[in-house]
Order: sequence, then structure tokens, then C-alpha cells
Amino acid sequence: MDTTTKGNVTEGAVLSALMRTGKVVLVPFGLQADYDIVFEDGGRFCKVQCKTGRLVVGAVAFNLYTVKAKVGGGYENRSYRDRIDYYGVFCPDNGKCYLVPSADV
Repeated sequence: MDTTTKGNVTEGAVLSALMRTGKVVLVPFGLQADYDIVFEDGGRFCKVQCKTGRLVVGAVAFNLYTVKAKVGGGYENRSYRDRIDYYGVFCPDNGKCYLVPSADV
């Protein structure tokens, strides 16, 4: 599966899981946002970055960053920590979704 399809499957799984819990879910238009989904929680809007997890020795691991092209060439890892409220993690290995507060990682 290519990375775009894998990301779309993950985002769809997280969106579906949030909706099943009764959350109002919003999806930003375009690709400029640092987050994939927003949900309303008690009158507050929470930003979620979706990530695909993988089982590693009984735990679900996922990347805390994105890889961005640098001006002038090369790449750098860019953290989401201060720009989102949660990581929405879908693990295809066990079929489960997790909502992980960004402050906890």
C-alpha cells in the first residue's frame, strides 16, 4: 500500500472512531493545516494529527513527526507537539484506534 493510501485509511479509521463516540468531527480544507481532523469536546475544538501505528514487542509505536523538505534541499523531521492536541493512531495490526494526548508523548 502506498503512503497516501495508508494515510487515508488511517485518517478514515480515526474519523470513524471519533464519530462512533458521538463527537462532532470537522475536516480542514486543503493541505496547509498541521492537523488532519478537529473534533468538538465540551465547546472546545481539539486538533488531531492522524498516524499509522505498528505493533512492536506488544506495544503500538508511531512517529511523532513529519518529514518536510528543506529550502535548498534535504529533509528534516518536524514535530507536531506544540501544534496539536492529540495523535489519532490507527494500528492495522490489531484494528484499533487510540487517541493519545500530545502532552503525554
